Parts: sequence; structure tokens; C-alpha cells
Amino acid sequence: MTSPDLKPCPFCGSEAEKIIRRPVENGLPEYIIRCTGIRCGAEVVGWMVDVTAIKAWNTREDNK
Repeated sequence: MTSPDLKPCPFCGSEAEKIIRRPVENGLPEYIIRCTGIRCGAEVVGWMVDVTAIKAWNTREDNK
């Protein structure tokens, strides 16, 4: 199963990147999808599967 593509940042239009941190205290990896724009700072963080994190990032008001 391949991961869906990341949409650009909904706030500034910059590219997004995916970061996977090593497991923390609950044993699950932390997935972070964040904007690469220098002044933006938008991100989705959570202990969720890769596809769920990407889906959360890619959700827009017009496609809930």
C-alpha cells in the first residue's frame, strides 16, 4: 500500500513534508506532516498510521 501524495499547505501553499519519529513512551511512532514554508508553521502531529496522518493533512473544508 502506497501513501497518498501530500497536498500543499492550505495556508501558504508551500510544500509539505512527512517526518516519522521513533516510538515514544506508548510504543507507537509519531507521524508529523508539516509545512516547509519558513514563516508558516502549520503541522499535523499524532500517533497515527502514516495514511491517517496524510489524510488529516490533506483534508480541506470543501472535501471533509
